[in-house]
Amino acid sequence: MKNLLISILKIDLRESEKGIFSLLSFNSLFTGFSTQFFFIATTSYFIQNLSVSQLPIAFIFSGLAGYVLILIYKKIVSWKGLIFAQVFFAILYALISLLLYFFRILGKSDPQIVQLTAYVGFICIFPFLTVLNLVFSSISLQVFDISQRKRLLALVGIGEIVASFISSLIIPSLVGWWGGSEQLFLVSLFAILISLLPLRKILIPKIGIQKVIKAVNLSFIVKDSYFLMMAVMTLFSVIAIYLVDYSYLLTVKFISIPNHIDTAILVSLVFCVIKLGEIIVSVYSSSFTSTYGLHISLLILPVILIMSSALGFITGFFMPDQYLIITTFLLINKVVERVIRKGILVPSQKVLFQVAEAEERAKIQTLIEGTFTQIATFFTGILILINSYLFYSLTAYWYLYVLAISCFVFAIGWLFASQKVYQKYKLKIQQFLNQGLITKSTNVKKSPVSDWFASISKKEASSEFIQGFHSQLLTIEQLVQTDPKSFYLNQIKGYNSREFKQVETNDPDELFRLCSKAFFHSESFESRMSICSFATYFTIEQKYDFIIENYRNLNHHLQYALLVELTKGEDFDLKDPAERFYVGELCFESCELIFWIDLVLDDLKDSAGVELSQALVNLRRLKILQLFELLKLIYNSSSVDIIVNVWKSSSESTENEAFAVELLENLLEGDLKKIIIPLLSDMPLVLKKERLDEQLNTYSLDFSARLIDIMLTNILNVDPSLKEMAAKIYADKKGESSIFKYYTHDLMVRLHALADGGKNQSDFNNFAKELRTKLHIKRNPNHIYTEDFLFQSFFSLNPQLGFLKKSKLDQLSDQDQSAYIGKIEIAENEYSVSTFNLYLYLQLTHKY
Repeated sequence: MKNLLISILKIDLRESEKGIFSLLSFNSLFTGFSTQFFFIATTSYFIQNLSVSQLPIAFIFSGLAGYVLILIYKKIVSWKGLIFAQVFFAILYALISLLLYFFRILGKSDPQIVQLTAYVGFICIFPFLTVLNLVFSSISLQVFDISQRKRLLALVGIGEIVASFISSLIIPSLVGWWGGSEQLFLVSLFAILISLLPLRKILIPKIGIQKVIKAVNLSFIVKDSYFLMMAVMTLFSVIAIYLVDYSYLLTVKFISIPNHIDTAILVSLVFCVIKLGEIIVSVYSSSFTSTYGLHISLLILPVILIMSSALGFITGFFMPDQYLIITTFLLINKVVERVIRKGILVPSQKVLFQVAEAEERAKIQTLIEGTFTQIATFFTGILILINSYLFYSLTAYWYLYVLAISCFVFAIGWLFASQKVYQKYKLKIQQFLNQGLITKSTNVKKSPVSDWFASISKKEASSEFIQGFHSQLLTIEQLVQTDPKSFYLNQIKGYNSREFKQVETNDPDELFRLCSKAFFHSESFESRMSICSFATYFTIEQKYDFIIENYRNLNHHLQYALLVELTKGEDFDLKDPAERFYVGELCFESCELIFWIDLVLDDLKDSAGVELSQALVNLRRLKILQLFELLKLIYNSSSVDIIVNVWKSSSESTENEAFAVELLENLLEGDLKKIIIPLLSDMPLVLKKERLDEQLNTYSLDFSARLIDIMLTNILNVDPSLKEMAAKIYADKKGESSIFKYYTHDLMVRLHALADGGKNQSDFNNFAKELRTKLHIKRNPNHIYTEDFLFQSFFSLNPQLGFLKKSKLDQLSDQDQSAYIGKIEIAENEYSVSTFNLYLYLQLTHKY
């Protein structure tokens, strides 16, 4: 039922997020009740008791009051933090509601008090709405990471929308029952106080006091073209929105007064429709942004306002007798503005702040959404006042056309500013990832050998065998670092004496031909890894040909090694449509396997055991990194390198993985974008299935069927070690040990069976000789992983083999330790596992 609800509503809420989400939603819900009751009480009272000509003056004073309120807000946040600011302004808001209630009760017979009350109430609406929304969104920015913000910012505010919808439904009945709207202020007062209840319990420990780390002021904005353009976008958007609000208020007044409709009831009915739309759009907002992208989310509202204003003016102008045409389009503007702005635009604009440093983010948001919004409100009042004087001779009907044209003009300015902001956002996020997160995540790493030696226990490191082995590895590493080209070429010649027999040449083309031939004929891991390393000296054309010829015939590790070595320092940026199509197919194959692993992990869940689950997780990570390397062939290599470095550092910061996906979204295009973005995004599998249903297989299987699926999957996708683990689990669960007879041809399964079956040493030695012989002859594709898997197993790099599974030495007695070391030496001697083999593997895994 839960998955069905998530699928239907596209709600993406994780178990770990439910606590903070419910508390913020509670706060949002009662804040919504409070602000909606306050808004309807003040707006309807203003329209009833003051003329339309007073609205511009009210906007001007509202802007001034808001500016002062934002200054106070910034001081309080710097002094005491966000939570204290939330409490302070909620109490101040409650006191103003109480004062307005008493003024409404006591001043009914005094026209001056009525006008003053109407003015003060209207002036307080937008500044307090701005501050309360600013505090709420700043808290959300602090407690959610980047991926959560994109998913949850609209959803967490749905409580406010639901409350506003319910309020709009019940206010007409309450006003009729009470005989007036002044009691709405009391409801507003109690609701805002109730909204404070969850804050201290959870949010203070998470947020604490936010101190100013860096001065964020007007000069800061002016110096940064990105944030300056955001400020310009805010100015245009606020002016356009307030023009829509002004047109709406005029329309309500023209409809309600001549028809003797209670203004509070009419406003409630309009907002009931608006809030219903907001609820629907907010639920689907994260899906909309993920599907259509940030770009469309930023542009959709100004585009609709341009179209609606233009249509209202044109149709109304040619049909002047139809009074309802222009008023209908102006009401549509209001409905669209509120629905799309709250459900899509505001959450999308919050994402724009993610490229700021964490300690600056809330300050920049306060300056742009707080200070610049109030400045825009002030100028809107001036603009409307000028319009009123310039067109005072027009009838009210024709004055609506002036407002439609004004809205059209500023919506165009808003559209162009939004387009510029998005372009700068793409540049800013690349710059931020490149200079910020990557700097933190690309610390100088130790050598592969040093990393390996540091990872083993002290007792292991102190053994003579391991110390000797370590010394040999360091010698190889030194030779590689001194002259890598000569070293790897000599290794290639040694492993491929037939191809290089009596050939002494330094001709690049001839070396490329010989290496290609050797790579195809030899299945030796050392040989192929050496050729991959030497291939960095090929020309870019030779590198591409080498990748295309060999990629599909290799196991996952060698595929990755091939791509890493050959794309290093190169910018392929393929232009030929056929070449791009072929690489796109390779990317698609990687995506298929990544998603298959997601499905397998979901079907098996915790019943698969740690070894199989971890092996699948490791394979998934490898295939993702391999996918990035493939993308370097068709996109800018430097841009992909940024993504790779950030993705690798995802363990250091939960936001890095989401940043990598964000950058990918700006880089990719076409079908690859439709597949890769949802595939790598942090979303429930049920939503991934829905998004990828047309491109990838999204089937689910029961536990036993999925194990069989693993065993039957192509050997190039699932190596024998994974198949063996699945077979063992299946045999244990079903009691069908006969499953192993299907794997008797596989050397690894036979070795494991000997180990687990307690066979004597002679059986093991006989098998070892057979294995050693087979390792040096031509093998079929089912044995492609044999040698790779074997040497990993000896040194606990992939410890699946029961007999050779490496226990911690500090858990063994001295006698057992000696016996254990002896087994490693036997393995070294019997299987001819070379030191160089292990060095190459350490070098390969170090790239992960």
